Amino acid sequence: MVIIKKYNLETDMCVELTRWLESSGFDVYPEQDGWDLLAIKGKVKFGVQAKLKPNMKVLTQALSPGPQYRCVAVGNCNNKTIDDFAKLAQALGLIVINMSLAQKWWLSYNKNLWGSGFKLDWYHYRQEEGDVYIPPIKVNHPAGVPSPKTVSQWKIGVCQLERFIRRKGYVNVHDVEKIVATHLPYKNKKYARTLMNDFCRNTGKQDPDYSRCKKFILKPRIRPPSKQFKEIYKALEEQDES
Repeated sequence: MVIIKKYNLETDMCVELTRWLESSGFDVYPEQDGWDLLAIKGKVKFGVQAKLKPNMKVLTQALSPGPQYRCVAVGNCNNKTIDDFAKLAQALGLIVINMSLAQKWWLSYNKNLWGSGFKLDWYHYRQEEGDVYIPPIKVNHPAGVPSPKTVSQWKIGVCQLERFIRRKGYVNVHDVEKIVATHLPYKNKKYARTLMNDFCRNTGKQDPDYSRCKKFILKPRIRPPSKQFKEIYKALEEQDES
């Protein structure tokens, strides 16, 4: 087996893999919920962990609970380094994507997954042991990089809270509970208090709509919002406008 493609960076692998998955009808979220790539097709979720070379680390990463299908994408392999790795991955029920080959052979190590696109087989299916968070918007940021950025529930919650306050002028605890229930279904009501305590201050004034509630406004920022927060905020605004 000859290495047809050689990658210098994991992010290069993730870029090419994203294009391939999207061409196969997947929605792809980079660096989501602990996965280098989280690919969604209908109600089925694929988690992908990528490494330049096959090793034990990528196997243990791919065993995280959540998606029904879990994949390990590796590059820079020859038949000496990939065979035993692929056998072990298969025994663990993982899909192997060998990106050192021509694209039509990327899935050649998988039982009943031969071909240029994903053909699902129950052999690789896992009963969900947990769930993964799918954000309501997509933000483009690189995958397969050290200290990756991710669109977390916390970041979505903060941006939704800020948007609400900028529109209404203030917020009360009932408003924040609605924000959590609507936009953060994986969080419980107690998360509303966490958001308020971290980002809001009490004005001491009564809310005319809720006599027992106080008005809260945003705390002054210690530093400007990061580029990613701005991108998330903008994407949420554009989603509402469309």
